[in-house]
Parts: sequence; structure tokens; C-alpha cells
Amino acid sequence: MASISVSRPKLTTLASRTTRCVKTSRARESTSLSWTSIFPLSLGQTLTFAALAREAGGNSDARSRATGHDVVVSFALLPAFDTKIGNAMIRGVSGGEKRRTSIAEALINNSQLQCWDNSTRGLDSSTARCFIELLRRSTNAFQPTAIMSIYQASEAMYHKFDKVTLLYEGHQIYFGPVESAANYFIELGFARPSRAITADFLASITNPAERLIRPGYENRVPRLPDEFAAVWKQSSGAGQLMNEIDAFDSAHPLQQLSRNEATNAATYNSIFNSLVHQSTQRR
Repeated sequence: MASISVSRPKLTTLASRTTRCVKTSRARESTSLSWTSIFPLSLGQTLTFAALAREAGGNSDARSRATGHDVVVSFALLPAFDTKIGNAMIRGVSGGEKRRTSIAEALINNSQLQCWDNSTRGLDSSTARCFIELLRRSTNAFQPTAIMSIYQASEAMYHKFDKVTLLYEGHQIYFGPVESAANYFIELGFARPSRAITADFLASITNPAERLIRPGYENRVPRLPDEFAAVWKQSSGAGQLMNEIDAFDSAHPLQQLSRNEATNAATYNSIFNSLVHQSTQRR
């Protein structure tokens, strides 16, 4: 499985953080799965409510409606704005529109840690590219960490990300800058077809039937998952990664998290009464 991530250096420290740290940050996390269940409200109500639940302040209603409308336009959902999502009993939007609505709802949350599971699957190439560009702009503007497993990434989409990790039967065999990934495996002795896009070339490395070996390297390249992992752990790229982790941990030690950051992070900015009111309207 190839997993691409839009990241800041903080991403590389996630595994070294304690369970307590992960638990206290749950309020700032979100996950978008390849399947989802959405209440049969109208498309506009669904996205506006998601925005309302995340906004705070006296003018939150106007801001939230504007946010919901902007996302609707970005995902080409405006024609279906007043159409119900639908379910097994209620006729509603198309499957593609429902998929885009699910992605848009997760994007509105703007969590600090975002996990996207094959979110581009089922989208046409234009919509998938638009989604990746929106996510890139969001990470630039608000500095969240977004982790995405991606399906059939084009070259343009691939280079919107900062880092990529490649897993082979559960073993991590690369994690580093997107621009260095292909060269790492070429230097190991693998051949990249002239017209192969980077994401497909990386995925082929984990398939013995697809990967190609350069002449003269037949007996020198790793072949099994644990062999790939061992080579990666001894590489200069892995050493640089560990240095980045150590530098981040030194600059941001866990014990210096403020009490508010550690214990008082709210899942939603809205107060309880406001959420009850919004939920009543949603019904």
C-alpha cells in the first residue's frame, strides 16, 4: 500500500508520542473513510451544519453559511444544494455527489490531524485534483497535518504533498520527501519505466510481478518485505528522518504542553446550548 502525506515535521513524531498525548489531542483529529453514512438532510443543510458546529463568535452563522457555500462551489455541488442526501428509502443525490459531500464535510472540520482513507476513490480526475489542491491550500493556511492513502495519484497530485511513505506487507520501506522517493529505489537497483508516473512506480516496488531490476543488480536488490525494511533502516534517509524526530522532540517536549492544550481541547468550539439549538434545526 502506498500512502502519501501532506505534512509538517510534527508528523514524523506521532509514533514516538505517548498514549496520553494522543488521547488529549483527539478533539483536534478527524478521519474520512472510503465509506460513510450521512443523514438524509439536504446537501446544503449537511455542510452548513458542519460549518456551524465548528464556528464560534457572534457572527458565526453568517460565516458558517459562507463557508458551506464556498465548499459547495469548490466541489461542484451547487446544483444539488437543496437536494436531500437520500438513503435506501428516500431518493436523493447521486453516488458521486454523496461521496463529494462526505469529503466536503470532513474538509470543513479543518482538524489539526486529518486522516484520509482513499478519499479520491470514485471521484473523476478533475474533482480529485480539485480536492487535493483544496487540501494543500488548507495545510498551507492553517498548518494542520494531513495523512492520506491515495488511489491512482497523478503526477500533479503526487507533487502536492511534502512526504510519502511506502509500506510493503506492513513493513515501512521508505518515508521521506516525495521528490527523493523514486531515486531511492533506483539507486537500490530498480528500473523505472520511461512513462511510469511516480506513484505507480513506487507501488510496483511492492509487487514482485511488476517491479523491474536494472541489469547487474539481479543478486543485489532486496526482494522480501523484511529485506526492504532492513535496507531502509540502514539508509541515510532513515537517519535523517530520526534526526528530524529528535529535533522536533527537543523543540517541543511533551511536558511543556499547557493545561488547556492537554485537557481542555473541545471537539467543537460551540457551547452546549448552541449545539442543541443547531441540532434541533437540523432535524
